Amino acid sequence: MRVIPTMLGMVAGVCLYVGVLHVLVGRRRAEKGAHLTFALLCFCIVGAALSSAARYQAETVAAYASALKWQVSFAFAAGALLLWFVAFYTGVRHLTFLLGMIGVIAFGLAVNAAAPFGIFFAHIGSLTSAATLWGERITQPAAVTAGPWLLFVRVGFLGILLYLGHACYRQYRRGERAAALKLGLGLFVVFAARWHDQVALFQGAPGLSLVEYGYLALIVVMSLGLLDDLIRVGIIKQEAEAAIRTLNAGLEQRVVARTAELQAANAQLDQQRQLAERRRRVAESLGDLLDLLNAGRPLHDLWGRSRSRLTGSSTPRPQPCTIAPTASSHCWRRRAGTPARWPPTNLGPGSSCSRPL
Repeated sequence: MRVIPTMLGMVAGVCLYVGVLHVLVGRRRAEKGAHLTFALLCFCIVGAALSSAARYQAETVAAYASALKWQVSFAFAAGALLLWFVAFYTGVRHLTFLLGMIGVIAFGLAVNAAAPFGIFFAHIGSLTSAATLWGERITQPAAVTAGPWLLFVRVGFLGILLYLGHACYRQYRRGERAAALKLGLGLFVVFAARWHDQVALFQGAPGLSLVEYGYLALIVVMSLGLLDDLIRVGIIKQEAEAAIRTLNAGLEQRVVARTAELQAANAQLDQQRQLAERRRRVAESLGDLLDLLNAGRPLHDLWGRSRSRLTGSSTPRPQPCTIAPTASSHCWRRRAGTPARWPPTNLGPGSSCSRPL
């Protein structure tokens, strides 16, 4: 059984699953930059793992060089995406430095694609077979010549390492200590594995590559951290929605209670207004009564005006008595200094007198 290809296939499967998951999450989240760059990083590790498996099983120098060039290309792309992921994750975005490093990595990719044996080797003479600790045979190059771009690769590697350390430090100082520690742990594993591979490569005896497993550790740690943040945000969102619903229900109840209070106050105000109107009419009637009494006007005139004030209707004033002039009849009238009497007596024929109601 081929253990190493199986393990690399499992690494590729896990990274592919995590990458697809973060693509779906990143499309619906506000932090799209971190999730999408992390997903692309996972896809690059998938390519690097499959290329590494093909390199271990290569039978010719051309097949080995082709698999090595693909592995280096995916590793360089992963380094660029790692820079941008950390920039989005930590919030430390030095655009000038990032764009400069992207340019350096793009130049390294071009050199790796143009060189016949990749950026690390100027020549590969032959292949040999090496045994692992459990006895599995893997293909290794023999009679190799180091390429002229090794110093360029080392400088780029050092620049990426310094920036990532600076970003973790800034995030830690900002108060996000748990997130900074998780990121720092994952990056330490990646760069320890990369350092092991680079040392073996520079010594001319490349062995089993560990960088894919280091990236797997980083992906697992950071994916759990991102999903934990996502779950926490979802819980906070649910709690906020529940609080909003409770507040809306309380506001509706307060609105209903306030509406009932206003309706009761309006009804009471209408009753008071009607009572005040009645009292005003009574006061006006009493005022008319006093005016009539003071002026010495007939009582029937007083009663008609008072009733019109109280009822709000106009009552026709009574017509004065009209009596045909006879010698023996007269119409009763109130005279000054004489008491009021009713009905009048000695009304002759042809006389009429109206009596107020």
